[in-house]
Amino acid sequence: MWRVGVDIGGAFTDAYALNEETGEFRWVKVETTPDIVSGVVEALKKLGIDMGSVRFVFHGQTVVINTIVTRTGARTALITTRGFRDILELQRSNRRDLYNLMYRKPEPLVPRWLRFEVEERVMYDGTVMIPLNYKDLDSIIERLGKVPDVSSVAISYINSYANPKHEIETEEYLKEHLKGKFISRSSALTRLWREYERTSTVVLNAYVLPKFYNYVTSLEEAFTKMGFRGVFYIVLSNGGVNTSNFIKNYPIYTVEGGPISGVFGATRLGSVVSEGNLVVLDGGSTTTKASLVRNLNYLTRSEYYIGASRYSPGYPAMIPIIEVFETGLGGTSIAWIDEAGRLRVGPKAAGSYPGPACYGRGGTEPTLTDAYVITGFLNPRELLGGAIKVNRELAIKAVKPLADRLGLTVEEIAFGIIRLANELATNVIRVVSIQRGYDPREFALVAHGGAGPMFAPFIAEELNIKKIIVPFIPAGVFNAWGMLNLDVIHDATETRIMKLMVNEIETKEISKIVEELRNKVMSDFKSEGIDPSLVKFEYYLDMRYYGQEYTLRVQTNYPVTLDVLKNTIKSFEDRHHSEYGFKLEGNPVEIVNFYVRGIYELPRPEIKQISVTGDISKALIEERDVYMGNNNVIRVPVYSKESLPTDAEIRGPAIIEESTATIIVLNGWKAMKDRYGNIIMAKK
Repeated sequence: MWRVGVDIGGAFTDAYALNEETGEFRWVKVETTPDIVSGVVEALKKLGIDMGSVRFVFHGQTVVINTIVTRTGARTALITTRGFRDILELQRSNRRDLYNLMYRKPEPLVPRWLRFEVEERVMYDGTVMIPLNYKDLDSIIERLGKVPDVSSVAISYINSYANPKHEIETEEYLKEHLKGKFISRSSALTRLWREYERTSTVVLNAYVLPKFYNYVTSLEEAFTKMGFRGVFYIVLSNGGVNTSNFIKNYPIYTVEGGPISGVFGATRLGSVVSEGNLVVLDGGSTTTKASLVRNLNYLTRSEYYIGASRYSPGYPAMIPIIEVFETGLGGTSIAWIDEAGRLRVGPKAAGSYPGPACYGRGGTEPTLTDAYVITGFLNPRELLGGAIKVNRELAIKAVKPLADRLGLTVEEIAFGIIRLANELATNVIRVVSIQRGYDPREFALVAHGGAGPMFAPFIAEELNIKKIIVPFIPAGVFNAWGMLNLDVIHDATETRIMKLMVNEIETKEISKIVEELRNKVMSDFKSEGIDPSLVKFEYYLDMRYYGQEYTLRVQTNYPVTLDVLKNTIKSFEDRHHSEYGFKLEGNPVEIVNFYVRGIYELPRPEIKQISVTGDISKALIEERDVYMGNNNVIRVPVYSKESLPTDAEIRGPAIIEESTATIIVLNGWKAMKDRYGNIIMAKK
């Protein structure tokens, strides 16, 4: 039986297949098409596998985030508590980017005339102060009936995190009396407090729900026609997967599923090569992303801002997500000169169509790929094992106007584009490490994606990172491989603020809340046909000192005894000291949020050792002139990654080519292929 991972990128759709019995693997890269479904189907067909023999299909997609960023979602209505109609515009009194003079609040996805108020009120402790007014709902249903293009409705009532009774009643009433509309309620997505963030989350879900639901349904139908009878999983932002049938009603949970697969794949790789601290770099065709792994644990948070930029804080989504930072930089990013005469790279990109000028498909704007071809770092004849033909003269033609305008040679401007792009990629690593209090010199850099292995050596030089790992999996399809290592995960969260007195009464109350969340998670697994007895559970508390605003998440145990509670408080204080440099022993501590995670472990592909024997000279493809800046052209050996003997050492400068990426070994570095097939680079 086979398992298949499919990842959609800005320019390419990648598929990776692994035979669970024989260990045989296959991969393909096809260009991402405007009709994404046909691109996925094409990738699966090119694998040449009988879909009837596929056990699992894992899919990471960009439909959700692209729909939000490009504002191409459904016409959406919002139903909320009387007096809270303008929460999407009021947002918060604070500014997330305090000193940014260009700061603007994001424009609400629901216009004011489509925000409706209902008389109802639940108190902070869950007690009902004002019952739900069904006459208000009847009036809203009548008004929505006159707006046929509204296809999705979001429900968000004040304090519904404490008691979702009115939201549930509203959802049931709308489904009965408002046929043909998609309905989303905030309490089904998150039971955490903060009204603006919770309302934003349900609006985002409702906004993308019709498109995502139809997209997943179309894939299900296409897979069935191809003979697929296995389980179709969608990758989640929390590093897990859910079945397509379950998750297609909760699209907001799937934001950034593709890049997160790479983080998990890198964590799996780190466990094999005994590297626990990793900086994961995913250099794609249109964006570059980075994440941090400490002691083989990726960093997570419960709030994510979609579409954040220098002009906007983005739309908050209260979802569990692995921390990933990104910038609009990739292999097809366009180089340009701004009004001040400064060279810039990205965020605009050529994508797969027309693509870089050197592809010969009509593209005329200079891209980062063109710059790499001109300098000689990239193969000047072909890429992707010959699937893409390259024309260096077209790259020169595209870059020359920039060179003429700045009074430089074509090679000088191309090298300048590369240096600027590498600095932008370095900034992403700074954000994920230095700006969060971590020293990148204490981490190994895992580089994947089509552009990642080219960025990595320059980043390592700048930040003094001592070790680079390029995975044994073809770097350009690493995210697709990472999906094959994911487990089925369900999370349940709830805000219940408790000032701890540390007594037996509290432990019983805490255990009761945890048990309720645990039952919710078990119910979700049952709905997917998974036996809850096979599920592993993890329990966390978001805690703070009494009087503080922000929390720290610490792990606890269940059931919660007095000793467990005392140990959890100690863990919080130790974490507080680690994060902020001090702790307030003896000060009262609060629990703010409860968090239960259920994990159903899927069988993971085995990472096997390989041995390639022979002389390193047989791996030599050619020698190529490479422009290194300052009019310095060096003759550099170019090797085949697949043909390199195990443990053979290459001293830079050198280039190692594989089918999906190019690995640059700078002067002062050495590279070798380890017993798993990874390329390990280190300072001489």
